[in-house]
Amino acid sequence: MADILRDQIAAQQETASTNELTSIGLMGASFALMVALLILRATQPVEISYWWWYPLPIFVAGDLLLMVPSVPKIVRRTRFSDGPNVPALMASLATEPLSEQEIYVQIIRALHTSWMVNDRILRWERGCVRYGEYLLALGALVSVGLYSLGLN
Repeated sequence: MADILRDQIAAQQETASTNELTSIGLMGASFALMVALLILRATQPVEISYWWWYPLPIFVAGDLLLMVPSVPKIVRRTRFSDGPNVPALMASLATEPLSEQEIYVQIIRALHTSWMVNDRILRWERGCVRYGEYLLALGALVSVGLYSLGLN
């Protein structure tokens, strides 16, 4: 049971890395779209006139949401947990002797608590990435729509 929980925590760490890489890639795409708008404004100022900046706040809001998984872990209130603190566990075992079964129960509880904390962090990160993706798509649609209206 302890091995299963330990493996689940390792899988959560891999998922956290995937969330971080996904958010960085999407922030790059958002930045590219903002630069494309600026280049479009510089090369065709007459055709797109005043609307060119309308999608920019949408891209900025999406980028702020996409930054959540890649912000420094120090900024967060709760940190990603690797499992029980082994030196503290050994110190507690030295002060009060426990049976083998009680030790296993204590380790499983600590691993389960770590898993719950990590799961909450990962759900929050995935939600932020999802809404950041939605805002990026909305910004792209608004940009294309406004540009097509400006061409008429």
